[in-house]
This record gives sequence, structure tokens and C-alpha cells, in this order.
Amino acid sequence: MTNLRKIAEELKLDLAVVRDVLREVPGRRVAKTVQDRIFSTARKLGYDLAKLKIGKRMSYQREALMEILRKIEGNPDWGRAEILAHLRNILGLVVRVQRRVFQDEYGEDWL
Repeated sequence: MTNLRKIAEELKLDLAVVRDVLREVPGRRVAKTVQDRIFSTARKLGYDLAKLKIGKRMSYQREALMEILRKIEGNPDWGRAEILAHLRNILGLVVRVQRRVFQDEYGEDWL
């Protein structure tokens, strides 16, 4: 396991920059090339990216896509209209939950 300090030292960057990029601190402006170098070095040094917001989001997205694929594959007779209806239904559920759970962060009409 590596830590943020090792990543910062490897890249010769300030520890705060590395920390803010990996933790996706809102408002922190860092060039895309620097962000890419930070994530690449973190992977190379064995930093556990799964514990970051981005890692969690990717995991959730993977799970959601797997569920969608299972549903579509389980209904081979579905056409485009049925697939789109299913996707809209799932999106509606996600939006309702996000509005309820994240109302303080995003307000009532963020989606």
C-alpha cells in the first residue's frame, strides 16, 4: 500500500494537490494532464483507488450496467421501445432516491 505522500514525492507535487485531486475536492482546479499523472502514479504505486469517490462511482456504475444488461438479456423479445422504457424507469427511480437523499447538497431541482 502506498500513501498520498509517496505519490506527491514521486511526482514532485505538493501533497495538498495530490490529496485534493484524488479526493475530488470541489472547486480545486488542476490541469487535466496533472490529474492524469496523479492517477497514473497512484495506480503504479499501488494506491487503493477503490476507496475514492471515483472508485465507488465506477463500482456503482458497473453494478447498474450489469443489472441493466441482465434485464435486457433476460427479455430477448424486447425492442428499442421496451429497452428505452426500462432505462427511463431505472433513471426515474435513481432520480427520486437522489432527490430524497441529496436534497441538501443539490437542491430540489438539480435533475
